[in-house]
Amino acid sequence: MSARFEHTGPGLYRVAGSVRLTEGLAGIPLAPLELHDGAATVDVAAVETADSLLLAILLEWDRQARARGGVLRVVGASARLSALLRVTGLTKLFAA
Repeated sequence: MSARFEHTGPGLYRVAGSVRLTEGLAGIPLAPLELHDGAATVDVAAVETADSLLLAILLEWDRQARARGGVLRVVGASARLSALLRVTGLTKLFAA
């Protein structure tokens, strides 16, 4: 299943499905996400599989949010994705 991206409310987004290099961006924008109260929140609870492509997308959104004085919040990470973020040292980059 390819990735799906939804804007679910002011500053709120959802990524679902499979986010892998072999499948490409599949409609996931690299443009800055809308900030609401200084934050963009991305729910990744419905991500079934992911690799470094998801990490690269999250890093880009984080960079863009910080450039505008905001933060990126990543919520709903599975145990496997949380472990990947920890191993790569990326959990400290994202607001809780």
